[in-house]
Amino acid sequence: MKTLKQFVEEKNILIAAHRGASGEAPENTMAAFKLALEQGANMIEADLQFTVEDAAVAFHDRRHLKLKDADKPLSLENLKDIDAGAWFSPKFAGEKIPSLKEITELVKDRAYLNLEIKGDDSSVTDKRIENVISAIYGRGIKDCSMVSSFDYDMLKRIRKIDSDIHIAAIYNAFEDKNAPQIIDETGCEAIICSLGEISKKMSSDAKADNIFLGVYEVDNKSEFNYAMKFDVAALGTNYPAKIKKYVEDSS
Repeated sequence: MKTLKQFVEEKNILIAAHRGASGEAPENTMAAFKLALEQGANMIEADLQFTVEDAAVAFHDRRHLKLKDADKPLSLENLKDIDAGAWFSPKFAGEKIPSLKEITELVKDRAYLNLEIKGDDSSVTDKRIENVISAIYGRGIKDCSMVSSFDYDMLKRIRKIDSDIHIAAIYNAFEDKNAPQIIDETGCEAIICSLGEISKKMSSDAKADNIFLGVYEVDNKSEFNYAMKFDVAALGTNYPAKIKKYVEDSS
């Protein structure tokens, strides 16, 4: 398997399954990740939160899972009792919140991995960041993975903790910074933005600094056609099978 850098430098398009094939399976579950791989996604994107033990697990937020006591800290023990699939469809009832270890075991040698660390700089400790990085190194997928965040201060800490790990900044409009400023501040190698945020200037700025540009919210043909006008390296989608076909048809 080529490294992530080799793949994008050869102008291949990353079909990044947003929280897995989340249009057809409950997001951030093993069912969604497995389906994304079956549908031909060459990158899996997962949201990471942390338990009280500082273990990385995949879910977007507790309210989304309709948990009682949604603000109560989660432990590895009570994660076992959470149904992460029934909200989506009865056929996914019983799906559990997966651990980072389970995700890396599934994805290794099959796809690239984008791990978005949720939370903010104040809630994500160095230990939690180190646990994510250790999981990447421990599985031997450092060159096929990246860590991303909306929080630029967190990205700076990630880069300080490890100078080699691939990092991506998710564009944060509240920061009011352009691509060169984000790059200089965070040391990132990629910028990810929504379809509504992408622009010719962002694209040209990223290209000038040899930064890879990814866009998410690409779920249909018109969104695909629009995104491809901006020389993007990655397409984030809830429907990887559809986007894979569009990529193949356009090549």
